[in-house]
Amino acid sequence: MRESTAARCPCCRTSLRVERRHESRVWRCEGCGGSAVPISLLRRERDTVIVSHLWGAARAAQAAAGRSCAMCNQTAARASAELADGELSVDVCTRCQLAWLDPGDLDRIPARPRTESATPAQLPPEAKAAYAQALASMWA
Repeated sequence: MRESTAARCPCCRTSLRVERRHESRVWRCEGCGGSAVPISLLRRERDTVIVSHLWGAARAAQAAAGRSCAMCNQTAARASAELADGELSVDVCTRCQLAWLDPGDLDRIPARPRTESATPAQLPPEAKAAYAQALASMWA
């Protein structure tokens, strides 16, 4: 589902389009291909060490030196991280908690590693029975 928004691209000033992604929104520029992505979404989907580094660098910046924020027009902080394929520089608005990513930048940030977690299907039969009994007693 897409809808219009008053947000403007900090590069080409084109109106951004909202795209719903999971429980978040991503604002995309159809002119230059850049996107404004919430830091919370990056933390859920991308390598948290890299995202936390970018967020910390943006918060620690003494003076904002990046592009303007697509939402509030405040000058964003420029943050960089070293990736396997070279340096990644993004503009981060600490007020709106948005990162402006140029085309291809999102794909450069490694996906968040999937952790193995025990689901009921992976539990031994005794544990499944104890789990079912505990749930039943909670609802009784």
